[in-house]
Amino acid sequence: MLAPRGRTFALLLLFASVVVISFWGIIGYNRETSAQETLSFYAIEWHNGPISDLKNIFEKHLAPRLRMKVVVHEISFATQCTFNNNCAREDDVKVVGRDTGFLLCPHPHKVMKEFFEVYREDPAFLSNDVFICTLPCSTCRIFLPFNRPMIVQHPVTTYAGITVQEEWDRLQAQISMRGRGVVTANNLKHYVEAGTRVGFDYVRPQIESLGDYALVTAGAHWLDANVPSQWNPRRSCKDFDLPGTLIYHPLEDKKLEDDLAAMRERLEQGGCRAATVGEHYGIDNYQTGPKDYVRHPYALIIPWTHSFMTCFENYAMGVPMFLPSVTLLLQYHSSWLESQPERWWFSDWYGFPGVRIFNTWEEGVQMILEGDLRVQSEKERRGQEKRRKRILDDWEEVLRELVLDESGKKKQWKPIDLSKTWEDLMVEEWGFQRSELFQGADTPCLETVKAHGPTFSGTKPLNFEKG
Repeated sequence: MLAPRGRTFALLLLFASVVVISFWGIIGYNRETSAQETLSFYAIEWHNGPISDLKNIFEKHLAPRLRMKVVVHEISFATQCTFNNNCAREDDVKVVGRDTGFLLCPHPHKVMKEFFEVYREDPAFLSNDVFICTLPCSTCRIFLPFNRPMIVQHPVTTYAGITVQEEWDRLQAQISMRGRGVVTANNLKHYVEAGTRVGFDYVRPQIESLGDYALVTAGAHWLDANVPSQWNPRRSCKDFDLPGTLIYHPLEDKKLEDDLAAMRERLEQGGCRAATVGEHYGIDNYQTGPKDYVRHPYALIIPWTHSFMTCFENYAMGVPMFLPSVTLLLQYHSSWLESQPERWWFSDWYGFPGVRIFNTWEEGVQMILEGDLRVQSEKERRGQEKRRKRILDDWEEVLRELVLDESGKKKQWKPIDLSKTWEDLMVEEWGFQRSELFQGADTPCLETVKAHGPTFSGTKPLNFEKG
C-alpha cells in the first residue's frame, strides 16, 4: 500500500498524463481540421427556403460525413432575405440583379455572355466547386461555361425563370448525362414534371426538402436563440395563449372562402381560434417565418400549390399539421387541377406520418378541438427522424458521386480555356449552333417579368417599377 506522499505523487502523475494526452488529442484534432479540404458551393437565389435547406444539409450534416469543411455562398434576392441577414449587396454579384436575373432579361444569351466575361478570370468566383440553382433553377444557364458541376433542384415548376423551354430541357439533359451535375426536385410533382419534359433517364428521383433549417439547434438563420426550436408540447390547443396558424393564399373561390370562414368560426367557438400570422401579428405575411409558426398550437394548411416550404418547416419543428383531403379540395379546385385529381397526391407531405387529413370541414374542427396535440407532434418528430436519415443519405450519395474522386478527395476541375469565347464554349461544350445564339429580339425586363414572372410563396412579385 502506497504511503500518503506516494499516493499524492501517483495522482499527480496520472493527472499530468491525462492533460498531456488531452493536449495532444486537441492538437491532433486541430491539425486534422485545418488539413481538411474546403468544398465550396455558390448560389444566386430568389427564395430563402430551398437554399437554406441545402445549406443546412451540406454545412451541418454532410461536412462531418465527407470529412471536409463545407461552405455555401448564397446571393439572395429573396423578399425574406432580411430574416437570414443575407440580402445581396450591390457589390456581391455583377451583371444579374433582383429584377434582371430571374429571367435573364433583356436577353438570356447576352446576360449569359456578359456574366462569363466578367467572371472568367475572377479567382474568388472560380474558387467555388459547385453551383446550386433552385429558384429559379434555370439560373444555372449563366454557370454553363465555368467547368464546374451543378445541382439543379426544382422546388417549383420546371420553367420558373425560363422563356425558352426547349433550350432549357436540352441543357438539363446535358448537365445530367455528361456528368456535369444532377437534376432533381424537392417534391414528387415537380420530379414528374421535369422527368416528363427532360427525360426520366436524366432526372434523379426527388429528394424532399428536410426543413431542419427551421431549428435553432440545426443552425437556422431565421430563428434566434430566444425562440424555441421545436413546438412546445401541450395536449390541447386551448392550453395556448396564441391561435392556431392558418396557412393559405386566397384562391378566388367564394365557396371555399365561405366554408373556411365557417370552420374558423367553429374553431373560435371551441376556444381554438385560427388566424394567419399576418392577421395575428399585424404584419405582411411575406415577413413571417418559422420563428412565428413554432409558437402556435397547430397549423391549418389549405394548399394553394403542389409543394411549398412552409409545410417542410412546420413538420421539422413538430408543429401539429392539419390539411383538407384531396377529395375535399376537388370540390373547389377542379378547374385549377385541370380535372386531374391524382395531381394533388403529388403533395408529398400528405403522406408524412402524424399529419392529419380531414374529409369534411366539421371533421377538421373535431380533430383540432379533440385531438391530443402532443401525441400528434411526437408522431411527426419520429417521422422527421426517418426522413432525415433518408434525405441525408441521398444527398451524401449525390455529392460523393459529383465532386469526390475514389480516394474521397475533391475532383480537380478543368481550367477555363481563356483563348475561347463564350460563343465557342456554347458551341463546343454545350451543343449550340452558332445560328441559335442571340436569336430573338430583346425584351425589356418590365415586359418580360410581367409576362412570365410568377408569384411564389415566400417571394413577392418582382418590382415592376425597376427596369
